[in-house]
Amino acid sequence: PKLTKKRHQKIIDMLKDKDKIQVGDLRQIFPDISRRTLIRDLEELFKGGILVRSGSGRGAHYVHKL
Repeated sequence: PKLTKKRHQKIIDMLKDKDKIQVGDLRQIFPDISRRTLIRDLEELFKGGILVRSGSGRGAHYVHKL
């Protein structure tokens, strides 16, 4: 869906300014989007080879794959 692609692009753009990102960071940017949906977005970007995941659970964070 179009909105999902916009969120994905916003996440990628955020990582240009930050070293890493967590779900809590995204909740501040997308307050109307559920935590589960944001996790799903990050996982899609991870599985697509765009992000790298470190850690697990609430401590997990994602970085842009170089």
